[in-house]
Order: sequence, then C-alpha cells, then structure tokens
Amino acid sequence: MRGLLVNNDPVVHTGLKALPELDIQDVLDVMDSCKVLADGSWIRPTGIDHLIWCLENQVDSDITGGDDYFTTRDPHPTKENQSNHSWNEAHVRKLWLKNLYNVSG
Repeated sequence: MRGLLVNNDPVVHTGLKALPELDIQDVLDVMDSCKVLADGSWIRPTGIDHLIWCLENQVDSDITGGDDYFTTRDPHPTKENQSNHSWNEAHVRKLWLKNLYNVSG
C-alpha cells in the first residue's frame, strides 16, 4: 500500500498532503524498532515525540531544548536509533507541527 491515507483520503484535515512517498509497512517497521536514548538508557517510545524523532531520523535539539514543543517531557531524549526509510523527514515535521501545534512549518 503506497501513501498514507486519512479516512481513505490522501489529504489530512489540515489541508497538508500526507506523505505520498510513504509506504505504510515502512512506518510500521519504524514504530516497531523505534528506541530513543533518554537519561542514559535506550527505551521504547513513551509518547508521540519519541515516535516523531524516529520518523524524522533525528532528535532535534532546537525543539527539545526550547519551551514551545513537548513541554511535559523531562528528560528529553538525546538520540534515536537510526532507521532506514525513504521518506522526506521535512514532511514529517510539517505534519506534526500543523496537526499537534497548528503551526505552519
């Protein structure tokens, strides 16, 4: 199955296109293998922010070091296990900024 569908529609309610190059099996594989380094230990995700870092293939210190996003997380992870996927991480960023924080990214 190619493309990420929301209610059988490739466009999410925010008007942003979903990730057209995304293969759902790739997402499932990342979710299954996702781990983040938090407080010195590799752990499974305990929140959407952990999954986002795995989907973006990075922990962004500009985001985790600020006071605007994921403010209830303490401590923030410092690293994620790298995954092998083919999608554009910038598209992931745009989707979560819009859907979680109503910010155009």
